[in-house]
Amino acid sequence: ASREITAGRLGRVQVLLGRDDEAVDTLSGTRFHVWEGESGIHSVYVAARLERGRRLLAKGAAAEALDEFRATVDVPANIEVGQGAGAHLAATHHHVGLALEKLGRKDEAAAAFRESASVPAVVAEGHYWIGRSLQKLGRPVEARRHFERLAATRPRAVDPARPLEVRMEAREGRSADLHARALGLLGLGLETEARSALASALDADPDNVSAVVLRRSLAPTGRAAAREKRP
Repeated sequence: ASREITAGRLGRVQVLLGRDDEAVDTLSGTRFHVWEGESGIHSVYVAARLERGRRLLAKGAAAEALDEFRATVDVPANIEVGQGAGAHLAATHHHVGLALEKLGRKDEAAAAFRESASVPAVVAEGHYWIGRSLQKLGRPVEARRHFERLAATRPRAVDPARPLEVRMEAREGRSADLHARALGLLGLGLETEARSALASALDADPDNVSAVVLRRSLAPTGRAAAREKRP
């Protein structure tokens, strides 16, 4: 359990299972290096902290949620990051804005949304959070352009005749493409279509952390869940 590859994969599974507290503990207690064949530990860590913050925000603990969101702005000293170190910043600043908004600190919230909207979209998911921040700033036309870009994503094909490793890489890429498409459709208000794209993303790669987290955020709760369970 002290090996970084073991801790990294354990943390990933904990996030996939929605056990974000355990994931943060796992990923905070190990030194991770950038090495060939293993990547994405920082994105898993960010996903866990954002999930924990969203849970706190939903409970009305906005101040504690703000601490969680702000903790994802800087890269922790124990996690080395190669390319894409700023890939999470659009999401992070957007969530900081949400917490500040709940706390009634409107000017600071607006500044956080502006920060989110101004960062480069290093990864496809960045366009979604930039779009959401633009909506918060009352700039729907600009936001829609980001969502439309994502919704137009064409999922790459998987050739069953190719070797296993090539197929696995292609399936991961297809899942990422479908997740991006789902985000765009969601931003455009097309939730049914977004759910369909998301289901296809997870069919291609059930280990897609971002897609799993998005599915969890769309899961029905309370009375809605009860209605869905009825025959």
